[in-house]
Amino acid sequence: MVTDNRPGLTRENRTPGRLTAVLLAAGSLAAVLISPPQAAFSQVGEQPLRVTKLIADEFPLVKVQIATWEASGALLVLIPDQNLRVSEDGVSYPVLSIEPVDVGVRLAFIIDAGDGARNTGVGLRRVVEIANEYLQTFLIGRPWMVAGVDQITVLVQEGDSTELVSPMSSDPGLIAQQLTAYTPPSDGAIGNPAQPGDFTRTGLRRALDELQFAPGGEDKPSAVVLFTPGMAADTSDLAQRAIDAGIPIHVVMTRDNPTTRWETALRPLAQVTGGLFETHYGTGDLEPMFEDLTLKRQQFHVSYRSTSPALGQRLVGVEIDGPSGPLVASGQYSVTLAPPAIEILSPAPGTLLNRQGQEGSDSPEDAEPTFLSVVAEVTWPDGLPRLLGPAQLLVDGRPAAQGEVVAGRTEIAWDLRAYQDTGQTPAALQVALDDELGLHAESSPRNVSVQFVPYPDTTPDFLVYAALALALASLGFAVFLFLNRQRLAPALQQAGDSVSDFVERVTGRRTALVAKAYLVPVEGFEDAPQRSLELYGTTAIGRSRRHADLLFHITDDDSPISRLHCTILDEDDHFAVRDEDSTNGTLVNGERITPLEPVRLHDGDTIDVAPIERGGLRFLFQIADVVGEQPSGQDQDRTTKPRRIADSGPPSGAS
Repeated sequence: MVTDNRPGLTRENRTPGRLTAVLLAAGSLAAVLISPPQAAFSQVGEQPLRVTKLIADEFPLVKVQIATWEASGALLVLIPDQNLRVSEDGVSYPVLSIEPVDVGVRLAFIIDAGDGARNTGVGLRRVVEIANEYLQTFLIGRPWMVAGVDQITVLVQEGDSTELVSPMSSDPGLIAQQLTAYTPPSDGAIGNPAQPGDFTRTGLRRALDELQFAPGGEDKPSAVVLFTPGMAADTSDLAQRAIDAGIPIHVVMTRDNPTTRWETALRPLAQVTGGLFETHYGTGDLEPMFEDLTLKRQQFHVSYRSTSPALGQRLVGVEIDGPSGPLVASGQYSVTLAPPAIEILSPAPGTLLNRQGQEGSDSPEDAEPTFLSVVAEVTWPDGLPRLLGPAQLLVDGRPAAQGEVVAGRTEIAWDLRAYQDTGQTPAALQVALDDELGLHAESSPRNVSVQFVPYPDTTPDFLVYAALALALASLGFAVFLFLNRQRLAPALQQAGDSVSDFVERVTGRRTALVAKAYLVPVEGFEDAPQRSLELYGTTAIGRSRRHADLLFHITDDDSPISRLHCTILDEDDHFAVRDEDSTNGTLVNGERITPLEPVRLHDGDTIDVAPIERGGLRFLFQIADVVGEQPSGQDQDRTTKPRRIADSGPPSGAS
């Protein structure tokens, strides 16, 4: 509503109050003739909340447009989820926002000749003159009309015919010009109605038709304003039509002198339809009427987000805790939903994808990842975009990877390293996802092939022959040594000691020919181990052949032991253990050690490779010089060669 402090038209001598006037009119015969049933009175008073429009063009965001006011006409103060609640098909939804919206009003002004100048004493030209003064104030003087929002039409009842002076328009300047340019016919040309009220009844019907059937303002509150010198006829049928349509009829008596005769049929008409009855006796004041006409210009958009995938009509209910009790209104809307559509953009159909082998990778879990981007586009056949969950890549019907959808596109990284078979392997790719309503979508299969290309063997042929010759020579030499082992044993022992001393001098590190320490299995093994594990120097522990020297749980992907779990470090004068940032950690004497920081070991320490309660292994660390012999009972032989423990077969519990 537009507020303005400029004074409007006033009158010096006000008529009696509305209640007094109604009581006076109630005793007249005309009031009896037009009085509708009491239900009509209650019907007007029981519409303080209406759903005027449901907006679902951004579904699942739904906006419920409501008109609501207190009995005094003031707007209600709305608080989401406190005095205002919204539901859809019986399911309550949180109110996201309440936004005021100025929908405007839709008014039909009808200037009426009444029962004719001869009967009423006031001609049409005088009625037009008085009405024009008020309307110019309403349109451009005060102004009460809001351009581009309100819709106004002006009609003049020229006796039996109705002149449309200004068609329904939201341009106040244009309406004012059209009204100023209008010249009514003479009173003699109009005459008097054949039956009392014929002129007025025709004009009211035409005004109601304009409001109910002219397109473009269905959500605006409507009203009729009748300027008339008076008439005496039964209007109960028109009153009931206005009540059913929720259109109040306001009446302005355009006379210079007070009268009661010509009011008796019109005052109750305004009363029962919810309109106001005002008079112009000399000078009048229509500001209360104009205030009432524009009071309900503001409505509210109540927004919520639906989670229902239902098709067809949906019933939306609004409930407000008003000052006099709960107010309830409802409306319906419908949507046609379809799952999102997904199309894979790349790779193209029939694409041959190369999976290049890598040096030293003999299994998919040891190989480095080889990623391919699968790109897909998501569209909405129903034209209603919604929130989407992660997009999932299916390969031959099984989940392989996933990615987020951004701006209608998703890019999913597909790891090809599982493909280890030489040759081409077909693969059917699909992208699947669910929207926020739970509607599932899958793309059509995209058939491609993956070709594994082994790592090339770059060894020259002559090196192969040289290696074969060397192997044969070594075999012959080994046979020679075996046949002459007793005679050559002292010399081999001396040569071995010389080589060990030479390597130690050159590298600065000891190359042990005998075990320097032992790991004695204590707990966590399925069967009791039969021997200890010799440590000849720095030794890595894990479950990957590629990374570790001591191997455990090789084929168990769910093992608590990492591929490279920890390392026993030979620091020449002592041993230490270092956790290699494993998943489950390494414990020394029950205390978890810091990853990547060596901890010195002492004879008798316990080492837990992952916690025992998680399936780890516990060892007792023993230094060979302290023990004097292998804890397993085996004799130490300084001619024993250094070896990886995995080469001689894993202990019980190792894989």
